[in-house]
Amino acid sequence: VVGALQALLHSADWDVLLTLYQPSACPQMGFAVSLLLAVAEQEKARAVQISALRCLQALLLQCDCPDHHRPLDGEERRRVGDLFASFLPGISIALSRVITGDVKQGHLIVVSATRVFSRALSLVMADEQLAQIPPKREKSPPDRDSRISALLVHRSPSWA
Repeated sequence: VVGALQALLHSADWDVLLTLYQPSACPQMGFAVSLLLAVAEQEKARAVQISALRCLQALLLQCDCPDHHRPLDGEERRRVGDLFASFLPGISIALSRVITGDVKQGHLIVVSATRVFSRALSLVMADEQLAQIPPKREKSPPDRDSRISALLVHRSPSWA
């Protein structure tokens, strides 16, 4: 599952990939993040743990493969940061468990988990993004997306 998701993330067209980071895709993205964090935290096989962490890093559009992803522009970084702000507490807790886990788990797992944590944190908590966010966003009309909007976190300087 992890390998298939990573292959899809790397082979998808850029415009198609950015549709995953719409607020309407929050439940699906949350499921993928939860699944990858659970694999990274509970799996005993090191190769599978590292694969899950690399896939999570690719899901953040922050992977180390320059061939596959172009750098994000300002609006794309804001969109990804807005979406992942909802997942930051869970990501922080799960990755801190991975980092402080078993002493025998190996150096590469700790380094990979630390890299994913630092990139997620720097994406969500970027000062330049927080400075550009308006204090209040306009409310969308209540409809079927009201449950999805309840899942989203509104980032602001006071939130940080």
